[in-house]
Amino acid sequence: MIRKLFSSAILAGLVAGLLISAVYQFTTVPLILHAESFEDFKGQEKATLGNPEKSLHPTYHYIIVKASIVPVHGSEKHAPEKTWAPQDGLERIFYTTVTAILTGIGFALLLISGMIMRREKIDTKRGLLWSGGGFIAFVLAPSLGLPPELPGMVASDILARQGWWITTAIASIVGLWLLVFNEKIHYKILAVIIALTPHLVGAPHPEVLSADGVPPELAAQFVTVSIAVGGLFWAFIGGFSGYFYERLERTNS
Repeated sequence: MIRKLFSSAILAGLVAGLLISAVYQFTTVPLILHAESFEDFKGQEKATLGNPEKSLHPTYHYIIVKASIVPVHGSEKHAPEKTWAPQDGLERIFYTTVTAILTGIGFALLLISGMIMRREKIDTKRGLLWSGGGFIAFVLAPSLGLPPELPGMVASDILARQGWWITTAIASIVGLWLLVFNEKIHYKILAVIIALTPHLVGAPHPEVLSADGVPPELAAQFVTVSIAVGGLFWAFIGGFSGYFYERLERTNS
């Protein structure tokens, strides 16, 4: 059983990760690159402050060519250090794909383990049903308080956000488990209370919102697309988890 668990999870995560990384290139990645162009433009505006003849202006459709940022004071030692980020192109695609595969394997392990604990027949249909719960717990519920964010958006402390996100995901898992797998009414009431508690407490948000940076229309589009792609990712994970586990079970029987 352990061998089937890990083998099916690795295969499901690999296939789901490869497929969703291809989807990313046509959905979320263009929006991220678009947002990064606004971030670059904002930094370049600050770099050319006080030099009207060097002011930068975006062209139509917000197409901005990346350029090196010149420090205001003209001294390299005053320039802020850049954090590492993958280069556009093959390097970005590679890291995106690896991250998607590892994430897919981890979530596939959770799904298959849950189905084994419940002693349910594991197949494609059952995997898709369980993936719906995973989508609610790990994508939809956290997004109600902390929507997906683009580069350049104002955000609160990252540790506070991560803590709230993890708490919300765990509360959603516990709430869904009690709601679906218990028939007693008091367990269902407890499930709703547990699932709603993080949202009643509230997600961490910055005290001051800035009007600069990413346009709200672009941010709203990114939230919608990210949630939709997240649902597709979970469908891939659940469907392939059930499919590969069932195939391996038939092979070994």
